Order: sequence, then C-alpha cells, then structure tokens
Amino acid sequence: MNYMVNVVLESWQSQSLEMLRSATLADAETSFAQLLLNALEQPPRTLPADRSVAMLPAAGPTDVGDSRPGAQATSATSGDTKQRLIELADRTAKKYGVNPRLVRSVISAESGFNPHAVSRAGAEGLMQLMPKTAAELGVKNPMNPEQNIDGGVRYLKQMLQRYGGNVSLALAAYNAGPGAVDRAGGIPHYRETQSYVRTVMRDDLNEMV
Repeated sequence: MNYMVNVVLESWQSQSLEMLRSATLADAETSFAQLLLNALEQPPRTLPADRSVAMLPAAGPTDVGDSRPGAQATSATSGDTKQRLIELADRTAKKYGVNPRLVRSVISAESGFNPHAVSRAGAEGLMQLMPKTAAELGVKNPMNPEQNIDGGVRYLKQMLQRYGGNVSLALAAYNAGPGAVDRAGGIPHYRETQSYVRTVMRDDLNEMV
C-alpha cells in the first residue's frame, strides 16, 4: 500500500506547475483523490529493482565435527569433494597396507570428511591429528588433506602394529592414546572411547562410509 501511495504522489506531483498554481486547494485534493482511486483499480505492479526487498543471506552449511566433544568445522563437505577425499584415503591406505574401509570409517568418525574440522582439544583436519602427533609424523599442515591423511594412516598403522593387529585396541589408542590403553589393559572405560570404537567398527564392517 505504501508503494501505491508513493506512485500516486509521483503522478500527482508530475502535473504541470501551471495547473497546480491555478488550482484551488479543493481542486488539488480532488485531483489527488481521483488519482488514488484510479491506482486502486489498476492491477498490482511489480516493484522496481531499486525498491525490491533485499533477501536475507542463506544460512551457512551445518558445521561438522569429529567424535571428540567440541569439534567444530568451518564448512561442510560437498558430495563431489567427499568422493575425492574417499579416493585419496583409499590410495593412502593401500600405500601403507591398511584396510581402506577402516581408514574411511576413522575419517568419518573423526571429522565427517571435513578437512577443516577442529576440536576444542586442538585436534585438526580429517583424521584429527593433535599438534604434537602431527609434528612427530612430519605433518606440517594438518589442514592439507593429503598431509593429514598420510600422517593419520601412518599413525593408525603404528597403533595396529603396536597391538598386534587388534583393530579395537588400535582404534582405542588412536582415540584415547596408547598410554590410556596400556594402563587399562584394553579399551579404556571412557564412554567416548568405547562409543568411538563401536562406531568405527560398525561402519567398517557394514561399509557404510
């Protein structure tokens, strides 16, 4: 309605100055009223571009984190990007002789295939490497998918070798640290670690990644 009134005002004001000067106040009011009635009888007009309502920006993608509490990421991973990351993970797993399905499952549980995932504890990237672990593995940029997966797979292989190929213990060590596994004499009684091991083992078994 406000826009329609503005249109009428513009039309009324565009009349010649001579006509307005010669018109009485009553004539002017009558003229304005007639213009308004005519406008109301017209079909709705499309708003001009400079009067259109600006659309609010679309909500950003949902953050994806790892299995650790407080993990956050800056963006979600598109299907095309995820497929390329899966292929990278498979190549790296084969390179180091680790089951590719297991590597996929670890990445899924750790970061949801988000290369920018960061946890409150400071773990970074696809396989959520802690800075100290990343440095020991020679990973200079944990946010680089190639470096992160390469380091993460090598670390996972170290845990598999340390525990004689026992996948459950290797995963528990990957999540909670080998010290915690050694002290517990098995999977630590951490709710998060036990849930993590079950999740990765289930996804690996069912090939759900």
